[in-house]
Amino acid sequence: MPTPVVIATLGRRHVESVKELARLCDGGADWLRVNMSHTNAEEAEDVVGWVRRRFPKVKLLQDLQGPKMRVGKMRTEVRVKGGDELVLCPQPVYDKVSPRDRERQKVVPVSTPFPFERLGTVPVIRLKDGEMELRVERHIAEEQLVVCDVVSGGVVRSEKGMNAPGVDRSGLGLQAKDIIDLKLGARLRFDAVCASFVTGRAELDAVRELAAQVAPDWKPEFWAKVECREAIAALEEITAACDAVLIGRGDLAAELGGDEDDVHDAALSIARKVVGLRRTCHVGTKLLESMRSATAPTEAELEALGDYLRAGVVGYLLTAETSVGDHPVEAIAAVRRAAAKG
Repeated sequence: MPTPVVIATLGRRHVESVKELARLCDGGADWLRVNMSHTNAEEAEDVVGWVRRRFPKVKLLQDLQGPKMRVGKMRTEVRVKGGDELVLCPQPVYDKVSPRDRERQKVVPVSTPFPFERLGTVPVIRLKDGEMELRVERHIAEEQLVVCDVVSGGVVRSEKGMNAPGVDRSGLGLQAKDIIDLKLGARLRFDAVCASFVTGRAELDAVRELAAQVAPDWKPEFWAKVECREAIAALEEITAACDAVLIGRGDLAAELGGDEDDVHDAALSIARKVVGLRRTCHVGTKLLESMRSATAPTEAELEALGDYLRAGVVGYLLTAETSVGDHPVEAIAAVRRAAAKG
């Protein structure tokens, strides 16, 4: 059984406090994940430089945002419940709506990597890794509005991820933000770069080509994040084009729907295929969700970790467990203990 690698996601507290950053490194993290969706260039430079000086054995992963759909920038959060109506629109449209009408009509801006009107072609839209679900009712093209009924409610906050399962992602190419961030990654010499929301080898080839252009002597690992239906369908070509696959369980849950068992079974199936193709496989997001507040994982979480270990998964990405959780070091230790038990 391979020795497990723990990848810890940095949060706001690690960017703002070297004490918290040192605690994570001292706590046993093998890799630190810098999520470019929530980290600017100055912050990344400070963190990478500090870790390189103080903890040179800890490796650094740059996680590119990719063609991810997100909530836009809102003045206030929007709380909805089942049966409510929620209106989605592009940011420029939202900015023209009066604050009073935004609140009354529950209007939410959306940033999409594809033309906004494609949202009107999907049956459902999900937020918060599938915890919130919206049923698309109608698309008002002339006003650039998509009107949804809320199936499962919650709180909508600025810049949080959204998923539109089945949306046409064709023709997107390498995103402008990813190009900027990859150039930064080349300058900072990350040990690995992860391309998010890949649908085939084209995105990975584009990342490799740009990296070679801007820094021919930079030789990072190139990882592919598998988190949508298109990636599952193209898994063999994706696996052949990368150094490692990272299964993103959060977005995978939102893309596939279903309960936790369904997501686990899908991720386990992907892992077995990747390992069978002789590629390094990592898995992450909500592995130890209970440890956002608890000091120890649940038996179900430990069983799931055991399944991945026996399938040959090498890396375990902790996201909220380390970025915002109350017990990040304990979460790292829990992965180690699970691996020791096999």
